[in-house]
Amino acid sequence: GRAIGLEAALKELQAQVTPQEIRIELAADVLFDFDKAELKPEATRALDNLLTVVKSRPNAAITIEGHTDVRGDDAYNRTLSQRRAEAVRSRLVAGGIPAARLIAIGAGESRPVRTGDSEADHQANRRVEVRIRDETSASSSAPSAEAAICTGAEPAPGIAACTRIIEAPNSTMAQVVDALAARAKHRLLQDDVEGAQSDVESALSRDPANTVALHNRAVINFALGRIDAALADVTEEIRLAPDAEAYATRGRFHAELGRSEAALEDLNRAVEMDPRHVDALISRAGIEIGVGKLDAAVADLDRAIAIDANQPVAYLNRGVARLLQRQFDPAIADFSQALTLTPGDGHLHFQRAVAFAMSGRVTEGLADVDRTLLAEPAHVQAHVLRAGLLEGSGRRADALAAHRRVLELDPNNRESLAAADRLSAAQ
Repeated sequence: GRAIGLEAALKELQAQVTPQEIRIELAADVLFDFDKAELKPEATRALDNLLTVVKSRPNAAITIEGHTDVRGDDAYNRTLSQRRAEAVRSRLVAGGIPAARLIAIGAGESRPVRTGDSEADHQANRRVEVRIRDETSASSSAPSAEAAICTGAEPAPGIAACTRIIEAPNSTMAQVVDALAARAKHRLLQDDVEGAQSDVESALSRDPANTVALHNRAVINFALGRIDAALADVTEEIRLAPDAEAYATRGRFHAELGRSEAALEDLNRAVEMDPRHVDALISRAGIEIGVGKLDAAVADLDRAIAIDANQPVAYLNRGVARLLQRQFDPAIADFSQALTLTPGDGHLHFQRAVAFAMSGRVTEGLADVDRTLLAEPAHVQAHVLRAGLLEGSGRRADALAAHRRVLELDPNNRESLAAADRLSAAQ
């Protein structure tokens, strides 16, 4: 681009300048062809001017908002405006501006500057607005201690700290967006899905490229059964910031959908990027168990436990793998360790009962089945296992009663139907 002085650039751009902010409005028709998001050669002069202004404020945060006219589909217009804002952002990055200072937002047709229906009105509404705000004086509004609490692990104090940052009059846009994204995560931990959803949408309306907000929205969408939206969000997160957590999350999504090959690809990538990513190791082991790669699963779970010995699901999954390998005592030890970490868990008691049953330890198996049924009285498979253990120990009348209880819960259970007929005939 050509060299130009700051004053000349501001004048050509008709910038609105205050001590806190420079605001510049660029006509979309100068930057783009109709219905396109690729910058035109004719846009070079305006963009060079913009780059000159941005470089004059090295401590500034820059927000780039794309706007369309009100004609056409709202969702389409929002996407088009986002692509246009990102095109301007990419041009500034190519000119040497750090990407972290630039936020691109697609506002679509939501904020027209003129409400008429003439072509001049539509042309005025098709624009890209750039706001350049010096963050130096405002940065003290969210001190590091407050921000650390906001992004920390404890939900209640985290929500309070994030809220203070969001509501502080001098918080910068970047600080508000980060606080909204962090508060959404805390609210998810408190099962406040509605509040979390509101926070991520608010964060993404300000900064569609905020990866924490994208990640949290992906988790929310997946929990609500919006599978395609969840995968789209986490895939966008990977495009913007490809890290181990993003790949691990998408891998877990694929795994829960039964897409083993896609899940393994993502989880392998996560572990390559972060060999100590415990969740990725555990998730990969779960898939390996499902496809019969038991040695690989145990190896992954050994690594996960060596990194974090307080993960009950790691002991559970290793116990399952060892049970399938018919290593009964190690499996029982793993289930016992998991129960130490989560006492009274009915599923863990059931898994250990299965291990006891397979190793011929009837009394201990029955004790664990009873604990399972205390936690989950309608656990059909626990009742079936109990009936089998009773019959195996010679208590046929009790076994018949247990099978009849199964049939009360599941009248079509084939195993108990056959056993009840056999035991009744033997009386």
